[in-house]
Amino acid sequence: TNGNYSVSGLCPGTYSVTPSLTGFVFDPGSANITVGPDATTVNFLATPIFSISGRVTEGSNAVTGVSVTAGTNKGTTDSTGNYAIFGVRAGPVSITPTLNCYRFNPTSLALTLSSNTTGMNFGAIHGFAIHGQITGDVLHGVTVSAGGKITVTATNGSYALSNLCAG
Repeated sequence: TNGNYSVSGLCPGTYSVTPSLTGFVFDPGSANITVGPDATTVNFLATPIFSISGRVTEGSNAVTGVSVTAGTNKGTTDSTGNYAIFGVRAGPVSITPTLNCYRFNPTSLALTLSSNTTGMNFGAIHGFAIHGQITGDVLHGVTVSAGGKITVTATNGSYALSNLCAG
């Protein structure tokens, strides 16, 4: 109940001491200890771990293959857009989705994790856009290109390129 432990009857030598309990991680994860004489300060910090889950959609459609991270833990959306991340340490955490050629709303979610958490959902938007205007002597009919996309300016010189991937 107080967290104290002891292991007795060991012969002199070096041992790896590793704590474990479902629902917790320990710092350090293990410790190499030499006994003979006794080792009396082999301490570990226990931190509860939880799961985070949610869904990623574009409109009403599931988005598959989105990598969702929470701290150093990661999950990936399945064919229904659902993801689950396990083993996330209690405390402040930021949840962030990523997938090439997509942006997300919100871009990330921040929370203080103290229990298994569901409903951490994101909306996905495919591609990025560049909007602008050509000014000067020539406004209409100018070809503008980026990222393999091509458009021509309108009569007022405006243009828009959409469905671009980042990078």
